[in-house]
Amino acid sequence: MVSGTLNDNGYNITSTNTASGGFQSSSNNARALVISGTWTFAGQGNAFSLGGTVLPTVTGSGTISLTATGAKTFVGGGIQTWPKINQGGTGALTITGSNKFQDITNTAIGSVLFTGGTTNEFNAFSLNGTSTAARLTLGSTNTTQATLKKATPWNVGTGSLDSGNNAGLSFASGGNDYLSISYINGIIPSTGNRNFFAFF
Repeated sequence: MVSGTLNDNGYNITSTNTASGGFQSSSNNARALVISGTWTFAGQGNAFSLGGTVLPTVTGSGTISLTATGAKTFVGGGIQTWPKINQGGTGALTITGSNKFQDITNTAIGSVLFTGGTTNEFNAFSLNGTSTAARLTLGSTNTTQATLKKATPWNVGTGSLDSGNNAGLSFASGGNDYLSISYINGIIPSTGNRNFFAFF
């Protein structure tokens, strides 16, 4: 896609090509994506990639599902309006750049990695493993923490494993569970009024 608007009108889009690549759009033209259905890409490598000096606008509350059994990458370009992203295959999913997602889910047990030093924000965070024998790996691509933000506390469950170099995560209680986590900084954005005191 090099220009214009791609609107799925609520229909699903599926690419079963398992070779390297998937959805690619990189140009300097104005572009727009309206993602209301489920977009499924089975390709490895850069399975979903946006770039260019003029980034497209993205709207809709659909799902981007990356289902490769080999390593795949989501290159979001730092756009702050992504819908749900799904780890749909056992191959490692790497999310590059700093992005904002409505939710992140999984329908397969495969690792989810964020580029170290980036910040990704989520309205909801729904990754889960299935047991201590099938934990889902969550971490940074290197030894620099990746920052994840969401509005509610980062309670990742007693079945999750603190694999080290984490901050801001509670392994004592939770909604998420059965994750093996390393090099993640979980942040809850500060909201509300702040009190200031002045002494004279």
